[in-house]
Amino acid sequence: FYLDCFHDDIFRILDAKKENTDERVRLSDLSIGIILRDKFMMLAGKDEGFYTFAPHSVFRATGIKLSDIDMNEWYDKLVANPKVRKTYHEAEEMRELLANVAAESGYPYVVFRETMNELHVFKNAAIYSSNLCTEIFQRMCQKYGVQCTLASINIATAILDKSLGQTVENVMWHLNGVVDRVDLSVVEAISNALRDFRSVGLGTANLQGAFAYFGIPYESETAIDFVRAIYSTIRYHVLKASCDAVS
Repeated sequence: FYLDCFHDDIFRILDAKKENTDERVRLSDLSIGIILRDKFMMLAGKDEGFYTFAPHSVFRATGIKLSDIDMNEWYDKLVANPKVRKTYHEAEEMRELLANVAAESGYPYVVFRETMNELHVFKNAAIYSSNLCTEIFQRMCQKYGVQCTLASINIATAILDKSLGQTVENVMWHLNGVVDRVDLSVVEAISNALRDFRSVGLGTANLQGAFAYFGIPYESETAIDFVRAIYSTIRYHVLKASCDAVS
């Protein structure tokens, strides 16, 4: 699950993923993510302290859920409101905790909320969260649930076979076929999302295998150029296949 960086429990949740945490409270089997806000990034960039807020007190004081609040507009108001329960932290605390937890457990996943809402296609609705792998950004309301039909390709195999573009387009064709044929009417909100949004996702595997085959050091400039070229090619053929599907 994801938790907002301004949620009053965020430090306790992150601490509970550390390897040396008391086993009675350690979240050994729970995957976690953090929603970072522009307001937090601005404060952290200035090395200023910040407050986290108790969600129920925010709702009681403002009538708005913490997840719905625009922190760029409301942060200073929440800080100044004596009815809102809050805790002060140094920005360095969060930076160190995120780095330590990531080094020990690989968590948390990260979503930049304002960036996500600026770039996604649903301009008439806010996106609050994602799945942990962050490939699914969809609106969620009473009518719509979150749905995505996923597949993956082996990058190394597709490159060595000189079939990357055709492989991508073939997989997209099959994903669209699944959307056309699957029946999810037992869950109405998911069925509505499937019908109206037709969300599909194409993942990749074995990038490291391609690096190894071509002798490319993982952190080299060549690796960066390689990734840009490969994923630009994938993006082109994904968009081409999607346009072909509706033409």
